[in-house]
Amino acid sequence: MASSPSTEFAYLVLDLETTGLERTSEILQLCCMSIDNTDDLLSMYMLPTAEIKPSASKVTGCPVLIAHNGYSFDFPILYNSLKAQGLLSQFLQINVKLLDSLTLLKRHASQKNSLIHQCKSKSISALHQRSSAPMMLQKM
Repeated sequence: MASSPSTEFAYLVLDLETTGLERTSEILQLCCMSIDNTDDLLSMYMLPTAEIKPSASKVTGCPVLIAHNGYSFDFPILYNSLKAQGLLSQFLQINVKLLDSLTLLKRHASQKNSLIHQCKSKSISALHQRSSAPMMLQKM
């Protein structure tokens, strides 16, 4: 019988985003969060040397690119940069959906215990603090 979590250990949740589904795949992003203290968050991006395989994004279905205030700021800048570098057609081929977390946040702002509210209070501020870290640009 499996034992239940105990206070003797610090339990962490790990999620990896990789270039493919093989055990030899490279890490694109590593995220780790403490179960007991959700303020403890580690998120880092890595620059892979291998091409990202389409099967990597099929694990969770269609890839969704999320940015806070993305429709007004991040997505237009991303579009213009991809177009200027001749990468727009390749980006559009992977059929990425765009989601603005600010739009979701405004829609669900009245629900204080919602996941969106928790994202606003924890994840968004953590992401903003880490935004000075080098950004990963994948070769598409």
